Amino acid sequence: MQFCHVVLTIVEVFITAVIQVVREIVRTVCEWVTAVIRTVREVVERVCTWLPWPLSALCNLVTRLIEVIETITEWVCREIIDRIFEWIEIIIRYVFYIFRWICWIIDWIPRFVLDLLPCLIGVNVPKGIRIQVKILRYGDEEAEDLTTVERQIAVSDRVLRAECNVRLVVTGIEFLNAPNRMRTFDCGAGGLFSAQHVFFERNARRGIGRLSPTITVYYIEDITNARGCHIPRTDYVVLDREASDDSLAHELGHAGDLTHSEDTTNLMNTPSRTASNLTRWQCCLIRSSRIASILEG
Repeated sequence: MQFCHVVLTIVEVFITAVIQVVREIVRTVCEWVTAVIRTVREVVERVCTWLPWPLSALCNLVTRLIEVIETITEWVCREIIDRIFEWIEIIIRYVFYIFRWICWIIDWIPRFVLDLLPCLIGVNVPKGIRIQVKILRYGDEEAEDLTTVERQIAVSDRVLRAECNVRLVVTGIEFLNAPNRMRTFDCGAGGLFSAQHVFFERNARRGIGRLSPTITVYYIEDITNARGCHIPRTDYVVLDREASDDSLAHELGHAGDLTHSEDTTNLMNTPSRTASNLTRWQCCLIRSSRIASILEG
């Protein structure tokens, strides 16, 4: 039960939406002001052609001054104001990231009582993890093969069903155009404080009113020193083109609070696992984590 998470998600979505609305309003005002200045300049230029010298020369100076004001206005709107909103968005995203850790602590007691303990004593009702898949595409280059992605989803779903009675609920698979700097991702502290993290957070699926988030699965060209990645308390996982078929289940295990295992037959072993097994304790952690919920219908 993730009540704090639900409230936090609602607040996060609301504030993010407000920022976007204000940003669009400011952009509209900037465009309007720029258009007015441009119109004034064009009118003054026309008037200048009617005036005799030296009034025409003086008028031309006024025109140059208006051009300077127009250029400065466009620069401020395009660079300064947009950059300010960008930094506001980044700061707010990291603030909410901190609050996710706080909610994880707050939700631990009801999670332990209502989910973890019943699971450990044998209560094993079907649960699901909602995922949204986004395959990054770079210009005209071919993106990850959709057949490969569907196979990895099927394998990971089969593993989690067999081991933990948890199935994957795929809400959609889509291609996402990404800038070239999104070709690689550093799975670590560097990744958390990177443009890639902000990009992934900005494009992640936000579900309002659900007790568990929808996890966005990104397929990227390459991950530094890994084939998959999950940064704790984020609502996304990242896989690269060389990921094994059960890598999605492995990264969802991390999202479900599992750490690495030294058992080579365990799903959470890396990089030399020979099987995809999970212990009862591991399954109960996943089932009671914030990413899993009782299946609807």
